[in-house]
Amino acid sequence: MNSAPADSSLLSLPLPLPTGASTRRNWTALPGCGEALGLASLRATAADFWLIIVPSVARAESLEAELRFFLGTATGLAVFPDTEVLPYDTFSPHQDLTSRRLMVLRDVAAGRINTLIVAASTLLPRLAPTRYISGYSISLAAGQKLRPEQLRLQLETAGYQRVAQVMEHGDFAVRGSLLDFYPMGSEQPVRIDFLDDEIESLREFDPDSQLSGTVLQSLETLPAREMPVDAEAIKQFRQAYRRRFEGNPARSIIYREVSEGRMPGGIENYLPLFFEETALLWDYLPPGRLTVSLGEPGTLFGSAWQQIAERHAQAGENSERPALAPHEINAPPEEHLAQLACGPSLVIESGSDAAATSLPSLQINARQEHPTRQLGEFVRGFAGRVLFAAESPGRREMLADILRQEKLPATETAGWSSFLASPAPAMLAVAPLEQGLLLESAGIAVITERELFGERTRSRRRQRRVRDPEQILSDLTDLLVGAPIVHVDHGVGRYRGLTTITIDEMPTEFLTVEYAGGDLLHVPVASLHMISRYTGGSAEEAPLHRLGSDQWDKARRKAAAKIRDVAAELLELYAQRAARKSIRSAEIQNDY
Repeated sequence: MNSAPADSSLLSLPLPLPTGASTRRNWTALPGCGEALGLASLRATAADFWLIIVPSVARAESLEAELRFFLGTATGLAVFPDTEVLPYDTFSPHQDLTSRRLMVLRDVAAGRINTLIVAASTLLPRLAPTRYISGYSISLAAGQKLRPEQLRLQLETAGYQRVAQVMEHGDFAVRGSLLDFYPMGSEQPVRIDFLDDEIESLREFDPDSQLSGTVLQSLETLPAREMPVDAEAIKQFRQAYRRRFEGNPARSIIYREVSEGRMPGGIENYLPLFFEETALLWDYLPPGRLTVSLGEPGTLFGSAWQQIAERHAQAGENSERPALAPHEINAPPEEHLAQLACGPSLVIESGSDAAATSLPSLQINARQEHPTRQLGEFVRGFAGRVLFAAESPGRREMLADILRQEKLPATETAGWSSFLASPAPAMLAVAPLEQGLLLESAGIAVITERELFGERTRSRRRQRRVRDPEQILSDLTDLLVGAPIVHVDHGVGRYRGLTTITIDEMPTEFLTVEYAGGDLLHVPVASLHMISRYTGGSAEEAPLHRLGSDQWDKARRKAAAKIRDVAAELLELYAQRAARKSIRSAEIQNDY
């Protein structure tokens, strides 16, 4: 191993950027984490705005984590979140996701983000026009003249829901001179104390304990939804709906609910009807941007569009929930390709590149007499420096023990920049890297747990017990129609029996669960592991949750809080036991 510091910029990698206003450059993808390292090396020296398009939502999240590690202080980096709802689904996105999406759109428009990562499928849908967010935002400050009733009306106009106790984004509650609400885009809910017609104070508070916390001098709120819900917007929706769909609109639950001022689950599938014109994410971006695509853009957009078309076909004809055409809710691939062609672009495609190579086999094999032989031979023979990436501090300590046994001492480092600046031949860091990398020219090797243990380790969480669908069906045979039943993601509903639905000319069996308001959830037999009997008390007193609401989440949070209380008692008991002195036995590391 070499103890000389590496080139801190790593700009020796042959990764050219486009030079013209509408030119395209192609890179050959570097293996492992090299893709993120190459982008980070250039991002650190570029001043323009970057839009990075990736194949999937999971890749968007992993790339963000990798870029943050390599860039260090990446304050202008963000992911535009996906709604995590399938096209044409009857559920609405969770309010926390809507909050993050609106916050990102606001921050992009305000210039607070210079690198935005988005999955191709998340880029396709049409959005509210750029003026919508600012038009429905509310500015508040201590000492501001404002009547409580006026603020209540403003919040309702912006889509906030009045509740008894504020628990999640989009809620507000009024208690005397206090008004609590959970602003979209904020980490904590806010408590406003009024003195007559003046805001006396703004304080964050804990939604669980309801105790006040940090004092705020001012606050900028966002609308509670991605579409307006005021009287003018409802009028626009009703007119657009009647123009778009033939027949009696009163037959549609969507039309009836919106006409009454209620937003049913899946209303986002009708977003274009709330506006005279819509926008795309491209419209929120500043001029002079660089678009980076991890894969051929046409292929990425085409794959996402195919899924939308398939979901539209599955939705079929439904007078209760008539579906807009795919091109009405989403911009087709050619529109996005035209937007991409308006500026410089960089396309990273698979292939081989001499600048970086994959690591040799370094897997630790506990069945061998010398489990770490391959690792030791590589590190000792490598004429450069090595960074070991662990998933967590605990995993880092375990990895340090393994290296000490191999007589390969490694120093801990806080991050990538400190590793590059250090002369230490081997270092350990907590890093969100799934695959390593070998940079011969720079004299650097990055080794992750995946190279050592065969697959990416994950935090040890209790796994859901896999249940046999046939056994589940057997358990449900004596269940009466109307009996309470629990879906792990949607809560308590009522069992309505087994239903056969024909999809693509194939009859498929579903278990049907009815929720509040008559909403039906059809659960495929293959997914019956998500269904269980209700065991929380008598069937007569069982709750009936509403699809798309937060009732089930709140119930689970309360249960989790009780579990944490018991866990705290157990931790205290274990701490008392650990404090007692006992006979110390010598450890035998090689046996493990």
